[in-house]
Amino acid sequence: MVTTIVRLMGRTATASGQFGGEVILGLLAEEPSGSYQLDRRLAERFGSVGYANGMAKQTLKRLRKTGLVRPVDAEADVTSPPGVSRAEAVMFEPTSAGIKHFRRWMWASITAPPVREELHAKIALCQPNDMPRMITLVREAVAVCAGRLQDLNVETQARRKRADPERWSSRMDVIVTGGDQAWWESRIKWLQRVRIYLEQEWRTYQADPHSRVA
Repeated sequence: MVTTIVRLMGRTATASGQFGGEVILGLLAEEPSGSYQLDRRLAERFGSVGYANGMAKQTLKRLRKTGLVRPVDAEADVTSPPGVSRAEAVMFEPTSAGIKHFRRWMWASITAPPVREELHAKIALCQPNDMPRMITLVREAVAVCAGRLQDLNVETQARRKRADPERWSSRMDVIVTGGDQAWWESRIKWLQRVRIYLEQEWRTYQADPHSRVA
C-alpha cells in the first residue's frame, strides 16, 4: 500500500534538500550506513523525489557537526568497495539527539500548503506506531487546504464582480484565480486519497500485523 501511495504522489524533476537531513536520519535509524550506501538507498526508496547523487555525503557532514549522527566505530579499519573512498564507506548511526530530532519531525504537522516530498518521506519512513499520527496529519492538511480553498472562492467571486471584461488584464486575472482554485481542489483530492490508503493499510495491519503489504 505504501508503494501505491508513493506512485499516487507522482514524480518531480528535482527536490531541494529541505527534508534531506530528516530523511537521512530516518534511513540511519533503520540501518547504519555509509554515504555511498545512503545514496543508493535514497535512489531506491525516494526515486520520485530526485535527490542529487552525493547529497548523503554533504548531509552527513552537516548532521555530524550538529551532533545528530556519529561514526559507528571511528577507530575501525574500513574496507572500501571498488570505486568507493574510505570516507564514503565509514558507517554512521544517529545519536540520541538525532533520533529525537527525527521523531519530532515525523510527528510535526505537515507544511501548509502540503509539500508532496515531505509527506512522501514521512510515509515511507513511518513505522506501524506512527500510522495513527500520519492519518491525523493528512486529515489536518485536508482541513487547512479546504479552508484555503474556501477563502479563495470568496476572493474569486469578488474579483469576478469587479472584473472589467473590456480590460485584458482583468480577464487574465480571472483565469489565474481559477487556476489557483483548481490547484487547491486537486491537492485536496490527492490528500483524501492518501488518507484512504493509509486508513486501509492501518486496518489491515491491526487485523493481522504479519499480513502482506497490499
